[in-house]
Amino acid sequence: MQLTLMRLTLMPRRSLAALALALACAPDGGARFEYPPTSAGGSDGTGSTTAYTTGGGDDSLTSGGPGLPPPLPTTADPSGPTGDSDTGGGPVPTALIPAKATWRWQPLQTAVDGDWKVVGFDDTAWSEGQAAFGDGPGDATPIDPATAPLGLRLRHTFTVPAAVDDVLLRAYLRRGDGVAVWLNGVPLLRSNLPPDPLAADTRAQTDLKGNEPLRYIRLAAPHASLLAGDNVVAVEVRRYQSGAAGLGFDLQLDVWDMSYEPADTLTAQVRTRSYGGEYADEHVGVAWIQGSGGLVRTLSVWAEVREQHLIRWRSLSDGDNADAMTSATRGSHRTTDLAWDLKDRLGQPAPPGDYKLVVEFTEDNSNEGAPPGPVLEIPFTLGGGPHLTDVPAHPQFADGLLVVP
Repeated sequence: MQLTLMRLTLMPRRSLAALALALACAPDGGARFEYPPTSAGGSDGTGSTTAYTTGGGDDSLTSGGPGLPPPLPTTADPSGPTGDSDTGGGPVPTALIPAKATWRWQPLQTAVDGDWKVVGFDDTAWSEGQAAFGDGPGDATPIDPATAPLGLRLRHTFTVPAAVDDVLLRAYLRRGDGVAVWLNGVPLLRSNLPPDPLAADTRAQTDLKGNEPLRYIRLAAPHASLLAGDNVVAVEVRRYQSGAAGLGFDLQLDVWDMSYEPADTLTAQVRTRSYGGEYADEHVGVAWIQGSGGLVRTLSVWAEVREQHLIRWRSLSDGDNADAMTSATRGSHRTTDLAWDLKDRLGQPAPPGDYKLVVEFTEDNSNEGAPPGPVLEIPFTLGGGPHLTDVPAHPQFADGLLVVP
């Protein structure tokens, strides 16, 4: 599926090689942003606000963790098909909310009167703090489990000069354990939480273990709409278990300009989820590219010496993991970042055509008669220009994203 994108007027192009390297070699640890926030308290007293001017801006690529660039300084052309010529407000900024922004917040157990997810809600009685929120090391706004045993509500207001419909947004989201995001009252993003409605006792779907609550994942939100003037992003952060550690939240939100994606690198991410196997949550896994003629390239293996239990991959590769990113068996489930340089196992360029990204893992011992583990297949096509590809729903995989150059 190829999504319709906004037409953008671009500043000078960044180093795509540097971005590709960051995506391919990003560490599993939590990210910490190095560039300063640009938000301040709302001038009307109705919440933390980020305001933007048009044009200009620093075009340097600031380091930030697993594949995390700073907000893009480019601006959208309002005369394009998604612009609203009636507003007369000028270009819409690409950067909407920077990381480490200031948010209004309150504990989730606190009663709220009215629709707190929409523009105009009075949040002046809420606390104000800078992201990241949570109980992780170095969080700007520490949240003790006793203060917010269930989680948090948060609001951030940003202003744009022109309305725009059917825009593709990109988010870098840190969540622990589950996060739901709304834009002007409309569902925008969700990770590790069930769909609306969220009841008072709804909890995150699983406990994000290890360093996963510190990670920033990249998510896409197509077909969003921005209002001329104030827009509000509302967030619920929910724990897996009441009073348990692991809370975490930060959000960077941009209009996604696909031309800034690496022209010679396919990027993807996917999180595995336990199915309660014999050795859960310990598991082995692998990700590879597959074409009509079979295995094209193995991208990542986390299996130590237990590769033989990855039955489908072994049948295609005979254990050939040359050039793959290899690591040990994992003791907990996490998000895996993947990058493919569009070359096959012999280093030759892959021709345009239809392919699949395949991810397999298992928590069981196939030598004891266990069946093959879960497999996720994400079909995509090379040669059609940069686009996002639909990720099929699967109970053992989450937070999937595949960006095709």
